[in-house]
Amino acid sequence: MRNNGNGVFKGLAVAALLAALPLTGHAATTWTFNYASGCTSGGSWHNNCSGEDFSRTYSGSDGSTVLIQGVANNGGENGQGTLQLATVNVWDGIGVQHEGETSSSPQHSTDNSGRVEAVLFDFGAGNSIALSEVTIGWPNDGSYDTDISVLAYVPDGVAAIAAEANGESSYVSLGASYNDLIGQGWIHIGNYNDLNKDSPETINAGGVSSRYWLVGAANPVFGGLNGNKDKFKISAVSGSPGTGCNGDCGSTPIPGTLLLFGIGFVAAGRRYLKTRP
Repeated sequence: MRNNGNGVFKGLAVAALLAALPLTGHAATTWTFNYASGCTSGGSWHNNCSGEDFSRTYSGSDGSTVLIQGVANNGGENGQGTLQLATVNVWDGIGVQHEGETSSSPQHSTDNSGRVEAVLFDFGAGNSIALSEVTIGWPNDGSYDTDISVLAYVPDGVAAIAAEANGESSYVSLGASYNDLIGQGWIHIGNYNDLNKDSPETINAGGVSSRYWLVGAANPVFGGLNGNKDKFKISAVSGSPGTGCNGDCGSTPIPGTLLLFGIGFVAAGRRYLKTRP
């Protein structure tokens, strides 16, 4: 009986291409940042509800945790200068206060007025999350611009640079600048404009997955500033588990990896058919 190599090859090629389709088996998890740990909605801003620390830990809808840290540069609104840990206040979302900044409104927000502030999200060793949505809980009335810049840590073999300051560890290299982050394994996911209160903003169309994410006020270093000062509080992020993270690193999107495999397989199959007797 004739060996139908073409049929076998076509079947395997179809399987490889189907494997390249996005995976949808994981339900999204939402991590909400409405109030500080142990604080109720009836609490006072000045009574243990601001959560004034360099970091805090929150649980997601599936019970998984995320560590948040505040980050800001010390070189002005253009995003220059070195990076420092900054205080996080949590009330209707995460606000960041750089060194010397007050916690009164609107400075209690994550903003790019004076310096460029951001929130670092750490989903824990061995975890890789493909963030898909960011939600803000303030401002209430649209009185401020609310544009964000998003980065993910995808080192691709670059050694993680951990720094210690005030007893906290961060994978944003303190003493480096926003400009330096790209060379240290971070990639710019995108800039997203005009977020609305309690309306999730879709991000990361490419499905990039990482343990570490940096979400901050529109950053001119990454082309994210349109001339207006941005002020907001991040009240929630959502995402699904990615693959390929081996502890302290991120991962490239699995669909792209499988697609490359499929293309390589097709090429190899063609060579095989040409050499068959």
